[in-house]
Amino acid sequence: MKVIIMATMNISVPNPMKDGVQSQVNTGAYANTSDYVRDLIRQDQENRSKLKALQKPHVRWWSGEVKAMAFA
Repeated sequence: MKVIIMATMNISVPNPMKDGVQSQVNTGAYANTSDYVRDLIRQDQENRSKLKALQKPHVRWWSGEVKAMAFA
């Protein structure tokens, strides 16, 4: 079993953001604010990974490596 060591981070956010986070927790969708922030970070990491994958073919095309791409 993989053991995950948790780290503590302290962040400052404007009151409207704090209220928004608490609102999400109050819906029951998240156990606490840390759970919500972890979910946001996971989503951001997934989105960045997907974006990077989508950009790769465009980088090849713009760099002149058109013949390396498969055209169907």
